[in-house]
Amino acid sequence: MGLQLHQNVEYYKPFPGSNIGQMPLLIAEGRLPISVSGLMLRRLQILNQGYSEKVKASWLDHCFDTGDGIATHPSEKVKVVLDAQALKQINPQSELYIGGALVLTEKQWKELEGLVLTAKQAKKYFGNRYTEAEVNGNVVYQFLAREKGILKEYSHEMFALMKQRFNYDKAMGLFREVESVPTMRICKVRGLENMSDVSGGCNLVDSNGLLVGVRQGIVEGDSQKISLEQRLNGRATKVEKVLTFDEDCFTSEELKAHIKKI
Repeated sequence: MGLQLHQNVEYYKPFPGSNIGQMPLLIAEGRLPISVSGLMLRRLQILNQGYSEKVKASWLDHCFDTGDGIATHPSEKVKVVLDAQALKQINPQSELYIGGALVLTEKQWKELEGLVLTAKQAKKYFGNRYTEAEVNGNVVYQFLAREKGILKEYSHEMFALMKQRFNYDKAMGLFREVESVPTMRICKVRGLENMSDVSGGCNLVDSNGLLVGVRQGIVEGDSQKISLEQRLNGRATKVEKVLTFDEDCFTSEELKAHIKKI
């Protein structure tokens, strides 16, 4: 595959192959699967910190499977789950639905914590590609990015690159699959040529999967995070957390409180 995800120390390690086969190997090494937010931040870092063209191409031009999940219900409700524990536990013996989604029981579905969308809201926020402004206003992207400033900077940089390279005006689509049973799939973030879409419809047994294991503790680029935050905010302070969701996206006061702690 020829990926080069780092310049010196192996803070980021690729695990190419089926997700159900590679996730146990990633976890066994004491690593964590990169999140959508972590991938956004990493792409910003390699663009602005003097990395080689090979490192840049590796991060910008490949599709990556993350540790965040999109769970769907036959009712067409959707839950977006950050750092999904159920996905960290997938293995070759996991029960999968047709098309390679992780099967959930009703109890497991109800216990999932994250961003909850009704069927109507899911149709509003999934199923299309967007302009830069629409991405910044999409509650699913706000939730996945975790930090408001990161989403704004990421969408600006990606749209500028995609316009320059491919003349895309709309990109960064959001997609999901709805089955006849509750299921969860990994959030896949595509490369720039593929419009940097985020898909929750990917097959966990697909041999073309690509997880990235992040070394726990201080990872490459953390020392540069303050400089990125300075560039986003004009001062070395913590980036504003996302608190701008539509109120009707949440099903309970407890879930609202949970999200505000993220």
